[in-house]
Amino acid sequence: MDLIGISVAIIAIAFAALVIFLIKTLTSVRNTLDQVNQTMLEMKGQVDNLSTEATELIRSTNEITADIKNKTQKLDGIFHSIEDLGVASQQMTASIKQVSTTISSRVKQMTEVPPQGKTDKLSEMFKYVTAGVKLWQSWQERKAQKEEQVHTQEASVSDHIKM
Repeated sequence: MDLIGISVAIIAIAFAALVIFLIKTLTSVRNTLDQVNQTMLEMKGQVDNLSTEATELIRSTNEITADIKNKTQKLDGIFHSIEDLGVASQQMTASIKQVSTTISSRVKQMTEVPPQGKTDKLSEMFKYVTAGVKLWQSWQERKAQKEEQVHTQEASVSDHIKM
C-alpha cells in the first residue's frame, strides 16, 4: 500500500465518521422538529380555545356596556328631576328665609316700643297665637292616641287570629 492508498483509506474512514455524526445530528434535528411540530399543534388548539373564549368575553363585555349605557340613559331623567328638586328646594329655602326675616323684623318693631293703643292688639295677637299652638298640640296628642288605639286593636286582632 502506498501512501495514496493509506490517504484514501483515512479519507474514507473520516468520511464514514462524518456521515455517522451527520446521521446522528440529522436524527436529533428530526426528533426536535417532530417535538416542535407536536408543540405547535397543541398550541394551535389552545389558541383556538383562547380565541373562542376571547370572542365570548368581548361579546359579553359589549352586552354589559350596552346594558350600562341603557340604564344610564334611563337614570338621566331621575338626575334631572333631582336637580330640579334641588333648585326648588333652594328657592323655597330662600322664600322661607325672606318670610322669616320679615316676620322677625315686624315682631321686633312691635315689641320695641309699642305705640299707645296698640299694646292691647299685640297682647291679643299673642293670646290667639298661644291658643292656636295649644289647639294644635291637643290635636297632635289626640291623633297619636287614635293611632295607638288602632295599633293596639290590630295587635289584639292578629293575636286573636293566631290562636
